[in-house]
Amino acid sequence: MPLSLLVFLQFLASPVHFSAQRVAYLASRHLVALAGEARVATGTTVLLADSILYWPEISLLRAFGSFVLVVQKDTLTGDSLYYNVRTGRGMAFGSRGRVEKGFLYGRVVYRLSEDEYLMAQGRYTTCDADPPHYYFASPRMRATRNDMAVASPVILRIMGIPVLELPFWYFPVGGGRRSGLLTPHYGRSGTDGFYLRDLAYYWAINNYMDLTVSLNLIEKRGVQVAFVLPYVVYKRFRGKLEGSWANDLVAGHRRWSLSGNHNQQLGNGARITGQLQYVSDVNYLQDYSEDKEQWLQGELHSFLSYSHTWRQRISYSLSADERRDLARGTHILTLPRFSANLFSFRYGNLDASGNLAFEGGKDADTLPYRWVLKAHPSASWPFRWLRYLQVRPSLNLTATLYDRDTAGHLRARAIPQLQVQTSTVIYGLSRFGIGPVERILQTLKPRLTFSYVPKIDQNWIDPFRGNGPIPGMRRGTFTLSNDYEAKVRRGDQTTKVPFLSSSMSVSYDLDRPAGQRVLPVQAQARLFPGRPVNSRLSLTIDPYSRDITQLSVTSDLSWSFRLTAQGVQADTLPPDTADTTRTDTTGTRAQVPLRWSIKVQHTYSWRPSRRNFLDLSVSGTPTRHWRLSYRVSYDAVEQRILSQSLSLQRDLHCFQAQFRWSSFGGSWIYDFRIWIKALPDIKIQRSFLEALLPG
Repeated sequence: MPLSLLVFLQFLASPVHFSAQRVAYLASRHLVALAGEARVATGTTVLLADSILYWPEISLLRAFGSFVLVVQKDTLTGDSLYYNVRTGRGMAFGSRGRVEKGFLYGRVVYRLSEDEYLMAQGRYTTCDADPPHYYFASPRMRATRNDMAVASPVILRIMGIPVLELPFWYFPVGGGRRSGLLTPHYGRSGTDGFYLRDLAYYWAINNYMDLTVSLNLIEKRGVQVAFVLPYVVYKRFRGKLEGSWANDLVAGHRRWSLSGNHNQQLGNGARITGQLQYVSDVNYLQDYSEDKEQWLQGELHSFLSYSHTWRQRISYSLSADERRDLARGTHILTLPRFSANLFSFRYGNLDASGNLAFEGGKDADTLPYRWVLKAHPSASWPFRWLRYLQVRPSLNLTATLYDRDTAGHLRARAIPQLQVQTSTVIYGLSRFGIGPVERILQTLKPRLTFSYVPKIDQNWIDPFRGNGPIPGMRRGTFTLSNDYEAKVRRGDQTTKVPFLSSSMSVSYDLDRPAGQRVLPVQAQARLFPGRPVNSRLSLTIDPYSRDITQLSVTSDLSWSFRLTAQGVQADTLPPDTADTTRTDTTGTRAQVPLRWSIKVQHTYSWRPSRRNFLDLSVSGTPTRHWRLSYRVSYDAVEQRILSQSLSLQRDLHCFQAQFRWSSFGGSWIYDFRIWIKALPDIKIQRSFLEALLPG
């Protein structure tokens, strides 16, 4: 909301209240004079000054002697102000004001018309220190209200020292988002040398879309140009398109990437989603991305999908899909994929549903197009038996129609699958406790499942997209889960604390040869699940040799704590020591907590292969203005560090500085960035000019 003298100087349209130590009307000069703590107020606008003069015949107003103008929550101060109420022209001297994210100063500001401004010797800063630690300065500026401002030149001064100068800078002064230059970051990597990344310009196109175009200067690879175009319309659609292009000096040819996503709500339960992922070559992401997850990305997935849900029961979707495996060089195309949930209902204890799916495509560029149609109805009927047993019989049918074979014949199959599951829950409670532990609660959940699939000749099937032969099965599985909780009293309150959770399962297969029908026993256990210190155990045992064929143990430790430093007056200590102290309203010393967090994870597996990993993460505030984060992953078997990362941030009052370093495998990288906290994107915010000369 810009400050506006027109708002409070509409003398003929709204009441105006005057007050001063001396008020005089000089008829011969047609002058109203207010002297000594002069005050003019109307509505939510108040003007305070040492003296205020007003000439009604020529509609000229003058306020001088350190004026203060307050309009709602905005405040403007200055040395003197001239303003013509009739023409809307005027000038302000020594004008100072506070805007949304900063402070403004202009030695002289001219208002040429209702929408045009000129300013001489202007400054802008977000720092509230006096004098400010930094500011943007421009000797001259011209702006159109609620449109565009042009300054020439623009100089960034830090501690009074000029550190950056641009021949000109243009930016909008209206409301909403802002276009402007973004903050680049500088660094070095072990493979690419020195670099300057994200030398970018942000363009707020409209309320629904913006564009960021960036330039990356990399010592050994050359220049990379990138763009990001996000768009969003609330409750209708949103998405993003981004890409990059590089003339790679190492590869000796041009390289590129293109990606995007789209999500659109069409109404009445209909939705369109899409994703796009393409790169020029296999190693592009590893060579140019700063994200470790993209370094390891081995597959590109692009798709376009339409889905519709009717009355929350019947739904269908139609999509086209493409997957490219960068490492293997494979290409899988799906066109189309159709799936539908045809029905779903419940009658008493009977639950029934049915779905239909069609999928066609090519598993490689050299293979022919194929398709498969599959129907899958299912039904279940859960009930209680003998009061304590929960029985759930279910019947599934898989009917599949395959594409024509080499002889030109369509082939089909239909295979039923029967499953009966019986389960119950048994509770136990100890008769006594120890210390604050009043009782131990045990929850035992046994479950017995029998699965049957008839044996049907399926040798003619050529598997396609997971629709291969379904083997016959006559198998029983017994599963037992066991949970322990402690009932702990803390004062007047009692809470349940889980401290042990375990499960085991074993199967008996009637179709296997005698002496081999018992399958390996699988067991898992968790100690203190969900607690700061916990462990997970997983093992598999051969029932005949009693050998452990698989074993892994994972332990986690999470510890958060605070440190306090007893301090005296902060200004009597070195800067880093003073960070830990704070002076309260009485001027006495106080303690400031310094928060730290430590996380340790150890993973050990014995079989089938021996692995021993240790992950450590430390983050905290060494002082009130410093933040530290460090992560390391260590392979104890090979006795080498797999990856490391270090981040240091320093609060510099109105600035924020960050140093980052990381290594992964044989690669390493570091960079440094400093930015203005209130303006992280280094762009002039709104009301740059309007607060200097209201209108």
